[in-house]
Amino acid sequence: VVVDNFTLDGTTLALSSGNLTIDSVAGDIILDAHGHDYILKTATSAELAVLGDNTSGDFFIRVGSQDKDMFFMGNDGGSGITALTLDMSDAGSAYFNHDIQLVDNAEIRFGAGNDLRLSSDGGNGFIKNETGSLSIQSDNNLKLERTSAGDDYIHCIAGGAVELHHNGTQTFETTATGI
Repeated sequence: VVVDNFTLDGTTLALSSGNLTIDSVAGDIILDAHGHDYILKTATSAELAVLGDNTSGDFFIRVGSQDKDMFFMGNDGGSGITALTLDMSDAGSAYFNHDIQLVDNAEIRFGAGNDLRLSSDGGNGFIKNETGSLSIQSDNNLKLERTSAGDDYIHCIAGGAVELHHNGTQTFETTATGI
């Protein structure tokens, strides 16, 4: 069946020129695929697939082309931004354009057994390591300092002394021969 530049042929609705607009729908637009997959394509290549698993109830979004990234974009005060990039050529590494913020008592967890956890209860911050050693590594100096005044608590100088401070004043220092 051909009407103007629309063609309906079996299971395919095609438009030979221009844009296709579904306009002024009074209710919802419902796509009901009994095959559970919704695939957005450009010409003949699968660009993005939205997949539902009828058995488990899980939901999947998949980029169809090899090593193509996924971008989450928006508008911040009139400027276009990329809020998040998922790098598919790097096993899905996530690159955020700005902060990652969690509510109080939420945790960032690392490892299959949640071995390392970072959290805040709104008044205190916590680093919890439940297996093995916790190492803080730096190729340069390492400082533990008070944020509000910039005072050092502990200052570890690369290849040199370790200093302990009291209320911003150095009170203890190691040397090559002792303390």
